[in-house]
Amino acid sequence: MTEQSSATQGKVIGVANTKGGVGKSTVAIHLGVAFSRNDCKVFIADTDDSTKTTRNWKEDAAAQAASQGEEYSGPEVVKVESPDTLRKAIPLLRQKYDIIIIDGAAMGDAMIGAIIEVSDLVISPCNSNINTLRHALNTVELASRHRASFGNPVSGVLFSNIKTNTRLYKDRRADAEAVAPVFDGFITNSTRVDEAMDMGGTVWDFPRESATVIKQFNDLTVQCLQALQGQHAICNWQPSETQSPGDAALLAELEN
Repeated sequence: MTEQSSATQGKVIGVANTKGGVGKSTVAIHLGVAFSRNDCKVFIADTDDSTKTTRNWKEDAAAQAASQGEEYSGPEVVKVESPDTLRKAIPLLRQKYDIIIIDGAAMGDAMIGAIIEVSDLVISPCNSNINTLRHALNTVELASRHRASFGNPVSGVLFSNIKTNTRLYKDRRADAEAVAPVFDGFITNSTRVDEAMDMGGTVWDFPRESATVIKQFNDLTVQCLQALQGQHAICNWQPSETQSPGDAALLAELEN
């Protein structure tokens, strides 16, 4: 086991937002592959019932490998049916895997609660749309309350599938940073990401065309390691006396 995998053995990363279409599966898969590429044994728990899930991606990836006479060597991906199943499985998975990533279901409050309970780190992706940000902030608020009582998880908003040169993104990021911990990295909008995943691949399969996004996912992986080791800024984030994660007044103002 490498020094990195030893430092992260049995750590759980939940990727959660009750709003669909924010890139949870994209983030979960790419993080899983990034850790696998760095000699970590990775398990992805797929709690999403949608048609396009991490399970579909693994099936495509395995078929792609077989067509080339190779064996699939990426993260293990398994469907998790219920919150109770997730709670029971995590202690066993911690003993077998370096990193466990949970791909959260949309519109599943009970599952979101279970993900927060069992995770060491919760990433809540959103884009520049106010509705996705609202859901992300609410997820981080729940995680922050759980951490205040039980010590875990660290959590933060991740801006994903965004265009960084727009005023809308800059405004939304400023809004989020005012009331919640936010990852300093981001994932930009890229058609190559979707194309790669549709073929059971990732951006690492297209290094020349995807150099920028590859760097972003590599940077996110480093930030996750830092957060899991208590060395990232989101670990020390504290709300002001007048604000809390998911500040209702700010969100109401944004929605008007």
